[in-house]
Amino acid sequence: MPFIPAIRTVFSEKKYLLVFFLASILFAFLYLYYPVIVVPGNDLFFQLSITPWWGFLLILLLAIGVGLLISMNVFVFSSIKRLHYREAGGTVVGSASSFIASVFGSVTCASCVTALFGFLGVGTVFLLLDYRWHIMAGSIAIIAVSLFFVSKRVNGHCKECRV
Repeated sequence: MPFIPAIRTVFSEKKYLLVFFLASILFAFLYLYYPVIVVPGNDLFFQLSITPWWGFLLILLLAIGVGLLISMNVFVFSSIKRLHYREAGGTVVGSASSFIASVFGSVTCASCVTALFGFLGVGTVFLLLDYRWHIMAGSIAIIAVSLFFVSKRVNGHCKECRV
């Protein structure tokens, strides 16, 4: 499991630990506050009152995953002497896809899904609600795969991009 040595390497420098905490707090706030922005008449206190305990757990898990991914990518970007565009593209795509998936996976109420994906139609929104748990599991899987590949880069197991 390449995660633990990579996390130790990245967090051996305090600035990357700070990036992790700031990114995790920012994304947790965004995941909580985004439904407040998109649903008319919603406020933060109401959103907190309707979010179930497992919703908070999911938000925390996704925020920590994305925060860890961002801090590790910042470490990789700052450690590579000569960054090729192809290598940068893979890191950016992995980060962006996990961010988009985690935003999608953190939606826990019907009005949020309707506000986010209303352009897809009523049938698709109900389908998304029915398969919400699968989508959340997919979001966590995307983050885990992205963390696996960035961990390989941090540990020096990537031939093209020795850090």
